[in-house]
Amino acid sequence: MTSAENKSRRETAPIFNTTRILTLEQRAQRRRARQSQPHFILTRIAQDCADNLLMIKRQFSKALIIAPDGFEALFMDQISKEKCPQNLIFTNIDTLSETLKTQESFDLIISILWHHHDNNPLGYLRVMHSLLIEDGYFLSAVLGGETLTSLRDCLYKADQHHFGGIYPRIHPMINLKQAVDLLKATGFNLNVGDRDNLVVNYKSLKTLINDLRDLGETYALSLQNSPAMTRSYWQWVEKNYPTYTEQSNYKACFDIIWSSGWIPHESQQKPLKPGEAKMSFANYFKSLNV
Repeated sequence: MTSAENKSRRETAPIFNTTRILTLEQRAQRRRARQSQPHFILTRIAQDCADNLLMIKRQFSKALIIAPDGFEALFMDQISKEKCPQNLIFTNIDTLSETLKTQESFDLIISILWHHHDNNPLGYLRVMHSLLIEDGYFLSAVLGGETLTSLRDCLYKADQHHFGGIYPRIHPMINLKQAVDLLKATGFNLNVGDRDNLVVNYKSLKTLINDLRDLGETYALSLQNSPAMTRSYWQWVEKNYPTYTEQSNYKACFDIIWSSGWIPHESQQKPLKPGEAKMSFANYFKSLNV
């Protein structure tokens, strides 16, 4: 294979190892099943998801929720009987492909912690778009670009200290604008974005890593040539973590990005065309005496 072919292969290689992602999620399912309490991030997302639907003056009849295993119970605990869709289908990444084969249509799809590590997020959203009927609603929560910034920076410094260069340890994530722009590019209407910047104070770095394993959110990049993170490596990270104190506190940020959109429908509100406003800005300000 020529150097040009090698370069082309590297450029087109997928960012994420999908087999690895499935393995991590299956391991996370087993870990969460052994916990006495549900994961706090999934609980937070379930609460916010129910609140989002409560603000919508619409009763959904058939919904698809794509979420990690165990999210169903958390969501059902939060959603009111009045707002709960009459027909509700839950699926995780293990059963998603089989669910999509049914080619059913929905008026509500909720996607939780999925397409932030999809090699083709636009393609994923197009599939979601195709599954929704006219005036159908799509709601998504993913981990955004401000997630684990302190840990990311410290790992870069540890790489520089131990190996003389930096290596990808935490995968790239989208920001709020990108999440909304993806919906717009897919054809969704009335797109809205919001973020929940959750800061958690850990007593140990090990507890933080275990929380990431419980979510299935550890290393899943296709690139596999990073040097091993040895015990001495992690000891250096613990000692040089940006928010390290004598009380051994490690602050971590989880940037939860929410984005939503509607399948276009004639009943939806439309912006006025130029010249259609009932009052000009000049007359409006005159009426305020400013």
